[in-house]
Amino acid sequence: MSAKDEVLYTEHDDVALIVLNRPKQMNASSVALRAGLRKAIDDADKNPNIRVVILTGAGRGFSAGADLTESFTEHRGTITEHILKDHKQLIDAIEHSDKTFIAAVHGPAAGVMLSYAMACDVIMMGESAYLYSPFTAISLVPDGVVTHYLLQALGYHRAFEFVVEGKRLDAKACLDAGIASALVPDDELRDKAMERAQKIARTSAPLTAKYAKKLLRFARHASRDDVTALEASYQHICSQSEDFQEGVAAFMQKRKPEFKGR
Repeated sequence: MSAKDEVLYTEHDDVALIVLNRPKQMNASSVALRAGLRKAIDDADKNPNIRVVILTGAGRGFSAGADLTESFTEHRGTITEHILKDHKQLIDAIEHSDKTFIAAVHGPAAGVMLSYAMACDVIMMGESAYLYSPFTAISLVPDGVVTHYLLQALGYHRAFEFVVEGKRLDAKACLDAGIASALVPDDELRDKAMERAQKIARTSAPLTAKYAKKLLRFARHASRDDVTALEASYQHICSQSEDFQEGVAAFMQKRKPEFKGR
């Protein structure tokens, strides 16, 4: 299958839907899938009308992780280069995008592809969904920023157990841990994700979503003073925007604001 076939991209007004489309391989990450995902993210980023992106998988799960049937020669060099040039750049693209990303997860989100789900801003899970770290089964360590996300979400001791013991974290546990924000039946997951995406796109101020994402991600590793300074900087940008003027006018006139993201 080509990159175009392995990742499906569609636009629904102000929401983009990205579907990992290797269902027979449980959407395992391949060269073609990564190329397709790169293009899909770029397409969403370039379209000013798109405000929210849904990332999900076809078939029985989000993704089983890396495709171990591909030889490392297809990875353009060493495994280190593969991780840094292929996976990290894609995960960074999700993190640094101005769009809001929603991961709609059913079945497994495993291995390196666990990071793709956790890089998203909102995680919704179907009843069958679970997070899985299979690395200990083949004597490897987590990669693709997995340990960073697990430490933040679970704390050191639970993250260590999850990795070393090869545990699975089901959807209910993810909801209880604050990783997932919603738990819905599998057959309703994509529709519910679309409803959530449309609500965010049409009721949240675009500049608030854009800069809140940047602030919260920066705040994970920055000092209190550095966060305060960045907040002040972004607040200045927002206060000079057309949307701020529109928001104030709408408040005074007791009507719904019409934000344009500028």
